[in-house]
Amino acid sequence: MADNRTSSLHMAAPAHEVMALSSPVSFTPKNTANQSTPPLRTQTKSLLSWMSTLILGLLALLLLYTWHKHLLSAEKMRREELENQLLLARLTLDTVPLNIFWYDHNFTIAMVNEAACRATGLSREELAQKTIHDFDPAFPTDEQGRIKAWEKIKTQRHFSHFGHLCNINGACHPTEEQVSFLSSPDGDYMVVISEDITERMRQEQKLKHNATELIHAKDMAETANRLKSEFLSNMSHEIRTPMNAILGYSEMLTQANLTDREKEYVQAILKSGKALILIINDILDLSKIEAGRLKIRNQAVDTAMFFQNIASMFTERATSKGLKLMIDLDKRIPSPLIFDETRLRQVLFNLLGNAVTFTDQGHVSLRVRHQVLGDKKVSLAIAVDDSGSGISAEDQKTLFEPFRKGSGDQARNSGSSGLGLALSQRLVNLMGGTMSLKSTPGQGSTFEILLPEIQVTNHTPTTPLPVHHGRITFVGGQVLVVDDVEINCRLIKDFFRTSPVQITAARNGKEALEALQKIKPDLILMDLKMPVMDGYEAAAIIKKDPELAAIPVIAMSASVHHFDNKDSLFDGALTKPFLINDLEREMARFLHYQTDTPSPSPPVQEVPHDMDTFSDVLIMKIQAILSRYDKKSGNLSEASRLGQEIEQLAEDENHAKLATIGKNLRASAEKFDIVSVELIQAELQRYTQTGKSHAP
Repeated sequence: MADNRTSSLHMAAPAHEVMALSSPVSFTPKNTANQSTPPLRTQTKSLLSWMSTLILGLLALLLLYTWHKHLLSAEKMRREELENQLLLARLTLDTVPLNIFWYDHNFTIAMVNEAACRATGLSREELAQKTIHDFDPAFPTDEQGRIKAWEKIKTQRHFSHFGHLCNINGACHPTEEQVSFLSSPDGDYMVVISEDITERMRQEQKLKHNATELIHAKDMAETANRLKSEFLSNMSHEIRTPMNAILGYSEMLTQANLTDREKEYVQAILKSGKALILIINDILDLSKIEAGRLKIRNQAVDTAMFFQNIASMFTERATSKGLKLMIDLDKRIPSPLIFDETRLRQVLFNLLGNAVTFTDQGHVSLRVRHQVLGDKKVSLAIAVDDSGSGISAEDQKTLFEPFRKGSGDQARNSGSSGLGLALSQRLVNLMGGTMSLKSTPGQGSTFEILLPEIQVTNHTPTTPLPVHHGRITFVGGQVLVVDDVEINCRLIKDFFRTSPVQITAARNGKEALEALQKIKPDLILMDLKMPVMDGYEAAAIIKKDPELAAIPVIAMSASVHHFDNKDSLFDGALTKPFLINDLEREMARFLHYQTDTPSPSPPVQEVPHDMDTFSDVLIMKIQAILSRYDKKSGNLSEASRLGQEIEQLAEDENHAKLATIGKNLRASAEKFDIVSVELIQAELQRYTQTGKSHAP
C-alpha cells in the first residue's frame, strides 16, 4: 500500500502542473493542501505511465531481437567458416597420396581419406563398416588383446612400423605406417597414416643389387690389378733370372780371347739383352705408378747444370742428322731447386730422344722458363720443341696411352715400345705437374711440362762422390749363395773362380738353414723367391737365432717390387741382373778387400776450374784414358770402369763438371742404360775435341 501511495503522489504532481498551465485565469496561490486530485488528471497520469512502460518494453524487445539476430548471424558465419575449413581439410587430406585411417576406441573406422578408398577399393560408406581386423589379420581379435593394444597406443602416443594393406581383391602391399593417438572433445582416436612402399622396396632391392654388382666389379678390378702386378712381377722375375746369366756370362766372354766375329756375336747378345732390360724397366715403372708404389725422391739440384747436361747429351746425335740443337735457359731461374732429378731427367731424355728421332731437318730445342710464386717457390715451364713431321689430331688422342704409337712410318719404324710418353706423363703427374702437347702435321711438335710449385732451397746441391777403387780384390771370406736357379749360383762361383772367396750354394731356404749348421759364412746372398722355403722366411729364422743373427744377409731378387720398401731382415739388396761391379761393391761392405787402384790422399782444396772449360792438359789425360776403351764396343762393364777412371781424374784435377760426367757414365752403365752410356761417351769425346762444354 505504501508503494501505491507513493506512486499516486509521484503521478499527481505532473497533473496538477498540467492543469495549472492550461487555465487561462492568472494564477493566484491558493491553499491546496486539503484539496483532492481531480479524477481526470489521475486517469491521464495512469495512461501516460502505462504508455511509457509499453514503449520501454517495446524498445527492450526490439533491442533483444536485434541482439539475437546478430548472434544468429555470427553463429551462421562461424558455422560456415568451420564448414569451409572442414571442407578444405577434407580436400587436403584427399589430395595427400598417403592412406589415412581414423579408428575409434573399438578399432572401427571412423573416417578415411580418398587415398585409403583407392587403396582398399571401397567407398567411405563401405569402409565405415570395417574394422582394423579387415586390413590387418595379425591384429588381436580378443577383447583383452584389443584393450592392451589401445593402452599401448595411448601410452606411446606415436610410433611407426612396417605392415601390409590388403584391398578388396585380396592383393596385399607392404606399407610403412605412422600410428598416432589423437584426443578430441567427442572422443579418442587412433590415426594411421599408411604409405605403400612396394616401389621403394623394389628400388632398394635394385640399389642393393647394383651395390652388390659394384662391389663385385670393384673386387674384380682390384683382383685384376693385383693379378696384373703379380704377373708383371713374375714376368720380371722370369725374364730377369735368365738375363742375369746371359748378361753375366756375356760380360765374362768379352774378357776372353775371341775372334772379331765372335766378339761381334757377344756384343750383339749384350746389346739386345740390355735393350730388353730397358723395356722391362719401363713396364715395371708404369706398373708401379698404376699401383701407387713409385715414390718421388726430391733433392737439391743445381738447376743450370742439370738442364745443360741433359741438352749436351744429345749434341752428337743431333749433329749427325744435321739438326740444330738449342737450349734456351732463363738465366734468372733460382738455384738450387728441390725436385726429383732422376725422374725429370728420365722424362726429358724421352722427349728429347723422340724429338731428335722424328726430326729430319731443322731444329730441336729445350726451353726453360720460370715464374716466382713467393714463399721461396717457383713454377717451371719446360718445353721441348722440334721442326719434325708433327702429330695428327687423331694420333694425339691416344699418344699418352701405354703401347700406343703414332700412325706414321717413322713411328712404326722407330723400334720404340710405345711406353715412353705414357710413362713420362705419369711421372710428371707424380711430381705434381702436367704435360701437354701442341702439334701440327708438317710443322713440328711442342711438348710442355708445367711444374707449378718447386721449392727454392739454400741447401748445397748433391755432388757425386769420387770412387777411389778399380776392380775389387777380396782377401778371403766364405759366402753362402742361396738360389733355386742353378745357373745363378754357378755364375757367382765363376765370378770368383780366381778369388780366395769360398762359395757354397744352397737351392732354397731350408737347405740354407741345414748348411748353416755345418758352416758359419761371413756373408749370405739370399734369393727371395724360392720353393720349399723362400728368402723372407729363411732370413727371419736366421735373424732370430743368436748364433746366426750377426751374419749379414744380402737379398737378391729379379722383381723390383720386392725392394719398394726396405726390409729390416736384410742388410743389403741386389736387383737381377747385376754386373760384377754391383756384386763386388755390395759384398765389399761386409768382406775384407783391396783395390787395384789404391785410394789417394784427399786433394788439397784449390780454386776449381771453370766448370765448362777443359784445359789442354786435362784433354790429354782424358784422351789417354779413352784410348784404352773401345767406345763402340757396347761393353757396359768397360763403360762402368771408364766412368770410374773419369771420376778419379776429376777428383785429382778438382773438376766438378768432369766428375758429373764420370758419375753419370758409371751409373748409366750399371743400370744397363745403353742409350745414356752412348750419349755420355759421345759428349766426353766431343769435349776432348772442342775443349769446352757449351750449350748448342
